[in-house]
Amino acid sequence: MVKAALLEERYPNLSFLLRVHPFKPCPLSDKSVDLPKQDLEAIYVYGLNETAYLSLKTWLLENPERELIFLEENLGALDAFLETEHAGEIINHPQVHLRFNLDNKRLTPFLEECAESFPFEKIAVLSSEKTSRFYRIRLKLHRLTTIQHALFLERYYYHHLVKNLVPNFRRMDTSFDGNGLKGQFKNVPAIICGAGPSLSNDITALRTLDDRALIIAGGSAITALSNHNIRPHFGIAIDPNEEEVARFENSRAFEMPLFYAPRVHPKIFDTFNGPHGYLSTGTGGPLEKWLEEKLGLGQTPLQQGFSIEALSVTTTAIELAATLGCSPIILLGVDLAFTEGKTYASGVIADPTAPQEKTLKRKDIYGKPVNTLIKWVMESSAIATFAKNTPHLQLINATSGGLGFTNIPNMPLAQCPLSPPTDLRSKVHEAIQTHPLQVSADEVSTHLDILRASLLEARGYIQIALDELERIKGEDRDPETGKVIFAQMELETLDAYTCFLEGAAQSFIPLLMRKFRTSTENKWAFLFSKWKAYESLVGTLVSCLT
Repeated sequence: MVKAALLEERYPNLSFLLRVHPFKPCPLSDKSVDLPKQDLEAIYVYGLNETAYLSLKTWLLENPERELIFLEENLGALDAFLETEHAGEIINHPQVHLRFNLDNKRLTPFLEECAESFPFEKIAVLSSEKTSRFYRIRLKLHRLTTIQHALFLERYYYHHLVKNLVPNFRRMDTSFDGNGLKGQFKNVPAIICGAGPSLSNDITALRTLDDRALIIAGGSAITALSNHNIRPHFGIAIDPNEEEVARFENSRAFEMPLFYAPRVHPKIFDTFNGPHGYLSTGTGGPLEKWLEEKLGLGQTPLQQGFSIEALSVTTTAIELAATLGCSPIILLGVDLAFTEGKTYASGVIADPTAPQEKTLKRKDIYGKPVNTLIKWVMESSAIATFAKNTPHLQLINATSGGLGFTNIPNMPLAQCPLSPPTDLRSKVHEAIQTHPLQVSADEVSTHLDILRASLLEARGYIQIALDELERIKGEDRDPETGKVIFAQMELETLDAYTCFLEGAAQSFIPLLMRKFRTSTENKWAFLFSKWKAYESLVGTLVSCLT
């Protein structure tokens, strides 16, 4: 009865289901799980397992921010679990979580909810029974957690992204309208170049196609092509990190027209002299959306159809080519694998400081085994999904190696349908000249000044909350007083909160809750840390907008 009461208190929905939902008795596994040796932030165990908890108990004790999550799909197992010796301890343990899925058709949404709740970089998924369903769940959880961890970092470090966004917004008045070129290259073939190892096989042929297809490249592919004296008709830059600057510094495409997302590292503009086009992608987060709305841009969205797993410059290039009206869209050098053991095509210098990631074995387009990474498997899947969702588009994979893509036929570059020779450089120049971005520098500055004033107002409410928390420090009372609640409510009405603080709070508040576990005695420390985080964040953002 005590264990049932504990279940009712912490997991009322599970307790209710156990009382009203029919289930068959299900014995619990008492087999141990193979414990991973690497440092982890969270461990999932598929199937309630008291033995697994006991073997991981010390692991949890070593770090109060670690999490253990049991995944179960059978209420009978929960019923049996309540009869075990340590059930009450497990239910009551603040670092242990029970997650149930009772609908086989809801597996993906269920795992998405888990990944959102635990968006860690380092996870393991274990089970004492190695079934095909377990392997399916493990792969899905790793893929979904990769996405959620990336989104978590975007929100948590958004203030760093703002340091890129602001100078790039101030460049809008000299930009052409990237989204506004919709349909300007209708039925012109596009060759989307990646920097995969197989690109080297097609360099000679690519040199002859300057007037027969629009050549589009991003990131390392720009470096690879330019170092082989091939200048793309368009480049794309979206990466906010220093690595993007290094790629441009190592390229020779000094006058190439460039589409840029406002999140890109602004120092890339010191490396070339070509025209640049503002590309609204939504990757600049709430500040990008807010400013575009204030400027009344009403940007034409890029071609829809990608899943959330689309995280690369290649997927952006495909969206762009489709928006431009290009057909067919040909993928070249998009290996997404270590073809012949290599990472990049010739002409690209690999970053020696890049972290080493765990490789996976998959079959390439020829049915031969090849090493790849989970992020590349995800990208291949995302591109395949895009092809399925946009059947009106003709996509061809001309990459002579790598993973390939379900729903996209493989075809050698020499056999791909291309246009008769035409002056595509002139067509590109005309499109750029006739589609300036209708934004003035004064407009941008005015709205950024308004946002800075909103941040200063936010600072005032933050100070109210901090002063109140200092005043009641040590008192035996709920620290969330009327003044603290008032400060939070007023803060949430500001543009500064919408653009900056709301997303950041979605990341740092769960971290603080994990740190303090929000017990009554820790609530003051939790609230004080939260408001100090707001204070630090606002200070950084004000300097970005100054």
